[in-house]
Amino acid sequence: MKKDLQPFNNIEKDLLFWIKEYLVFKALEFFENSSSNSVDDIIASIELIRDSNNIDEVKSNSNLLVRNGLGSMSRVNNATYKLHVYSIGKINSIKEIDTNLLQDFKDWLMIANATKKGYIDAILELCEFINRTNNEQYTLDVDKSIVRVAKKSIKRKIIDVMSDSEYEQFSKMLTKYKYKNGYEKARAVLMCRIFLFSGITTTELLSLELGKSFIVDSKSILIKLESRKRDIDLPRNLVISHFNKYKELSLKEKEYDISHKTLFNISKQSVNNIVKELLQFAKIKRKSLTPQLIRYSFFVYIYNKRCTENEITFNIIHDISGITNKEELRRILNTFDKDTISIAKIFNKEKFQCVI
Repeated sequence: MKKDLQPFNNIEKDLLFWIKEYLVFKALEFFENSSSNSVDDIIASIELIRDSNNIDEVKSNSNLLVRNGLGSMSRVNNATYKLHVYSIGKINSIKEIDTNLLQDFKDWLMIANATKKGYIDAILELCEFINRTNNEQYTLDVDKSIVRVAKKSIKRKIIDVMSDSEYEQFSKMLTKYKYKNGYEKARAVLMCRIFLFSGITTTELLSLELGKSFIVDSKSILIKLESRKRDIDLPRNLVISHFNKYKELSLKEKEYDISHKTLFNISKQSVNNIVKELLQFAKIKRKSLTPQLIRYSFFVYIYNKRCTENEITFNIIHDISGITNKEELRRILNTFDKDTISIAKIFNKEKFQCVI
């Protein structure tokens, strides 16, 4: 049924009238897809909205629908409320709702871009509703293409990783660097091999405790962390000699018994400095030479070297990564492939045998 464009010839009452009609229309539309509201709920709320005497009452009565499960009403309710508050005193007629007014209204809204987009979309729909249901067949002078809030393009942070050959080269060069002494060599190689073969963070590295989160026996070396859904098995043959040497020299030269303390007694900044120096020595050229570069490279490397006949799947990579969002891990891997991979076996290949 067509309605008078300006039934009261008063902008405050006329805009209130159209907002109420629009909210009733949206309530009926949302109700069709709602399983939380009964017909009686909708009818009662519609009557309350139409009987509202001012914009605050409209908002309050419309919010009853939101509280009763019709959550979709929240956006249109808030958007129309703000339009009414903004417009009164700035225009004298419904016909003055135009592109310029809505552009100014959009700039006035001090809210997040995504929320603002939703509000403006609701107001543009209100304008369309007025256009098609007023009995004067009057069309508001609103250019939607100008008023709409453009979606912000999301600039994804570029995730830098080493190539597979650089990853192997880094492991190989760890033992060729000229360290000051045997202790520093054993510590640096052990730290970097743990990074290389587990993908843990620096904080996690410095929290490792022998026998608790870092378990060494005659057959395996495991990392057990609460932040991981699965234990991480390290390639024992590439780690054990450096571990034994580090354990021996820590006690002998530093009087630091790793059996009763954390595995490494070193600051995070010192770890970062050691990693950076060794990456530079291996001629790895990246903007950021950090343990995180090794961490992400680990995920990519084991993905690239996956063997479909073995038992480890993408989900297991996720379990050992500590990355909560699977999409983030997929973005690192740049794939949605779910082929299986093998982890410890990957590092038992010929290329790694020669770098012990």
